Amino acid sequence: MLSLSSIILAKNEEKNIKRCIESQIGIIDEIIVVIDSSTTDKTEELVDQFPGVKKLITDWRGYAETKQIGVKATTNDWIFWIDADEAITPRSKLNC
Repeated sequence: MLSLSSIILAKNEEKNIKRCIESQIGIIDEIIVVIDSSTTDKTEELVDQFPGVKKLITDWRGYAETKQIGVKATTNDWIFWIDADEAITPRSKLNC
């Protein structure tokens, strides 16, 4: 069986992060949110509402290096990248 991890990079995404996470529940085996330490909104508190979601807080080191922090935290062989302002749609769910 294919196990899938999701990594989301987030900075000041309180308007989007909840929708993004909720769209993955029941589809993605492991959700990891990498939050920029300079975030000033409620992104972190919203992520905390999802007990099964892993949260990492780090300084921004550029896309490649910051994504690698998320990759190192995954436990699955396959990784799904999704932006915090995106969500898996019902049509997408049917094609998974």
